[in-house]
Amino acid sequence: MNLVSLCLALFCFAPFVPHQQALPPLDDPGTASHVFYAEQAKVGDVYAGMTLTSLDVNLETNDVTAQFTGEATITGTYEVIPDDDEFFSGVSFEVDSASIPQLPVLATDERDKKWFIFVNEDHDSLLAAFGNPQPGVKGKATVVISDYRINHLHKEIADTAKLVNVIRLE
Repeated sequence: MNLVSLCLALFCFAPFVPHQQALPPLDDPGTASHVFYAEQAKVGDVYAGMTLTSLDVNLETNDVTAQFTGEATITGTYEVIPDDDEFFSGVSFEVDSASIPQLPVLATDERDKKWFIFVNEDHDSLLAAFGNPQPGVKGKATVVISDYRINHLHKEIADTAKLVNVIRLE
């Protein structure tokens, strides 16, 4: 195969090669990025403007829990999950792709969607902030969150955050 044929073959098949999000190199401490490597992160590091306050990493199982302080303003879709749901209850929030850089993201997280459960202590106030919707209701919102926690475990456990404020409901 000559060089021209090789280039033509690469050009023709390039659209079929899956593209992945570019991640910072392993030696990048990640303080200016939202993506972090758990095996290199240290308490006090800042990702997406949030400070890492605790980190638990099990390299054998790739289980990671990471707690952050700080606030982020994000957009996405909320859903009120009924109390009798098998796994969760309360209000979940799926982050829009444009807002993902506003949150710390574990570099090894391969989940298709970025979502979490609100863990505010006062459930009634949490629901009131979203207009007291009935279970099963979904809607778009812009919210401010804090105390974001990544739970990347091999169990049915969600990431969590506290709702600070609902800026807009759609």
